[in-house]
Amino acid sequence: MDTAGNRTPGDSEIVIANVEDVSVVTDAYFETSKIWVGAITITLENDATGDATTASFSFNCGLAKYEDFGNRNFTVVDFEAVGGAASNDAGFDLEFLYHTSTGWTYAATGFIPGNGAIAQLSVDRSTDRQLISGEHFAYKRTVDQAVQGASQQGVIIRMTTTAVNSVEHIDIHIGVRF
Repeated sequence: MDTAGNRTPGDSEIVIANVEDVSVVTDAYFETSKIWVGAITITLENDATGDATTASFSFNCGLAKYEDFGNRNFTVVDFEAVGGAASNDAGFDLEFLYHTSTGWTYAATGFIPGNGAIAQLSVDRSTDRQLISGEHFAYKRTVDQAVQGASQQGVIIRMTTTAVNSVEHIDIHIGVRF
């Protein structure tokens, strides 16, 4: 699919024209321009021979969506989360992450999205971040982070829980200036 919602069954996209290209480096990040639906097939080919007998890649792929406010440049000015806890959780964390195509590190277990925290509950509140069953919680930060949404940058929210059903509900607000 494209960003206008047009679906092309059996579509394909060339991400790297030649897998033997020496400019492809370890820990590289590649992003397609399309939105994929259903099963995805990844094929390694050499543009000259049509095969990849002398090249090999170890890679992880994932499906994630960062917020880029319609491919527009923006500045994040605040981040706020409010919610309710359904069980106790001493390891709860919220991370508001900056996403760019650089700074990714390969690991056999996969990539962890985000290139750095714009705001992080565990850093700001250290041990004062535990959830209590039946109680409300809130986290708010004023920030100033420019994001080039028109150049495949954006923001991601990662929530970590260490207890089953610790978050009953959560509402998150991202304040931006265009």
